[in-house]
Amino acid sequence: MNDAHEVLILTKYGRSGPSSRYRILQYIPYLESRGLRCTVQSLHADDYLEAIYAGRRKSGLYYAGRLLARAAAVARATHYSAVFVQKELAPYCPPFLETLLSLMRSKVVYDIDDAIFLPYLESKSRLVRLVLGNKIPAALRRSTVVVAGNSFLKD
Repeated sequence: MNDAHEVLILTKYGRSGPSSRYRILQYIPYLESRGLRCTVQSLHADDYLEAIYAGRRKSGLYYAGRLLARAAAVARATHYSAVFVQKELAPYCPPFLETLLSLMRSKVVYDIDDAIFLPYLESKSRLVRLVLGNKIPAALRRSTVVVAGNSFLKD
């Protein structure tokens, strides 16, 4: 059963990620003061960016674990009145999670502040272009609302 005042927020990063902090996380206290209960699940752990900036690569096990956590969050989407997605659900993964979210008929809000579709469309890999080239446009078409960071992204 849906709680009319509960929102699942799926960010790319936690507080350590400027885009997640600026585009979404800073607004949570305001939203909660207005009666919304916000559940946040970040794709990456808080130490992810620190490790990447320090030149330490994360293991395949790290990525698999984070992807499983994201899949578990998406599977619970029907328990929320809306799902807010920052950027995309799982970069460089086929659109399984986007398809699942669509099949669940969840109300989805996408926040796009970067041209996240371009690496797929302009990839040197034919396979990436074939499998992921339409991933972002298709997800946005199936969403309830799209928040675009600028007019280029809006178009």
